[in-house]
Amino acid sequence: MDYDLRIACESGSLIRCNWQESLFFVRQALTVLRWTRLSDCIGRKSALVIGLLGTCISMLCFGLSTTLRGLVISRCMCGLLSGNVVVTKTMMGELTDSTNMAQGFALIPVVWYISGFLG
Repeated sequence: MDYDLRIACESGSLIRCNWQESLFFVRQALTVLRWTRLSDCIGRKSALVIGLLGTCISMLCFGLSTTLRGLVISRCMCGLLSGNVVVTKTMMGELTDSTNMAQGFALIPVVWYISGFLG
């Protein structure tokens, strides 16, 4: 059953979309270990670039989708491609030592909030 989003918004049945965020986190949890293995094989920088491009494409698909099925598929694709958090923390652990590790790991959420604010 594929819903047109305009009809879903008018009829109030858009409440069915709440589980799409759960699908994002389930897909992310299932693929995060694969991202760490991939970054070991092809390199951290390459894994970050692939993840960022995939996340950009899936967000673009999310914004352009007109059906509920399109929203769910693009959100699942985003969860599949969003293993960048683990790769970023691994890179930060490799780049810092015991004297500046706390400052390095404190920068990760700061950059996350600034990028979320700027859009």
